[in-house]
Amino acid sequence: MKEAWKQQWENVSTKPNTKAAQQWHTVLPHLKTQPKVFIDIGAGEIGSEAWEVKKTNPDCIIIGFEPQPERFKILKQHNYPGILVQAVINNIDAIVDGYMGYPEGKSDFWLFAQNQHPDAYKKIKIESYTLDNIEKKYGPFHDSFLWADVEGSELSILQGATRLFNENKIIGVNVEVRKTAIGPGACTENEIISFMKAKNFIQIPHNQTTKHYDIIFIPNGNN
Repeated sequence: MKEAWKQQWENVSTKPNTKAAQQWHTVLPHLKTQPKVFIDIGAGEIGSEAWEVKKTNPDCIIIGFEPQPERFKILKQHNYPGILVQAVINNIDAIVDGYMGYPEGKSDFWLFAQNQHPDAYKKIKIESYTLDNIEKKYGPFHDSFLWADVEGSELSILQGATRLFNENKIIGVNVEVRKTAIGPGACTENEIISFMKAKNFIQIPHNQTTKHYDIIFIPNGNN
């Protein structure tokens, strides 16, 4: 089953994700300025947002994070348009457990165990960093934009960016949200909205579906 999963996923993942790339043009009109740094958390597929950011803003520094080994390898092979790090962005700096999905060609990476289907997930150890500490290595992150699609771990990413928020270095955030948690440890839409409201960011919903959708957050006063 695992070999069939791997082949099926590779056949899909090597095709450019043009739909995801076009989402960047939904975000751009809401920003006060072009980002100087684009932080791509859960870089995922080739040809997605990071490629479009580089096309529209060649001077932008792009830093991508992809923990899934196969995805990381394919992104490297297809010339990811920036710095690419095989790691998790979280609210702690540590070595953590991660879980890779096998069924139906899916390769989602989770930071929490899927106890419902234990045989369908492979457990690995992966490095975890906060954005505040990542800035020390790759920064400064002035005028940075955060893009995160990480299967329910979006809140922990934001919690690890306390200094970036406090120093007003973030000009926008795009996160995927769900109304209900998709598993133990996953965050909800309301938790994300409450956190960003406390940081004085306002929400601009877009790309909505019945199960999950993206929200753009910008600093209050931008629009």
